[in-house]
Amino acid sequence: MTTLHDVARHADVSVVTVSHVLHATRPVRPATRGAVLRTVEALGHPPNALARSLVASRTRARPLTGRTPPSRAPLAGAPSP
Repeated sequence: MTTLHDVARHADVSVVTVSHVLHATRPVRPATRGAVLRTVEALGHPPNALARSLVASRTRARPLTGRTPPSRAPLAGAPSP
């Protein structure tokens, strides 16, 4: 598994710069951005939603409520199956 550290080492930039390029959190010079993106593609660095959610302390997952979604709830006054 390729990490941000691997990408940074191969692109000769900092891990912070790689993070800014991949997550679009700060402006990065076009030449540096291109080098990072080429390195990401060459190394096959996959996005890792689990790692991102751990760092961000949020998962973007929807909670399960145990209720029937409205699209599957029986219609009022409809005969039971």
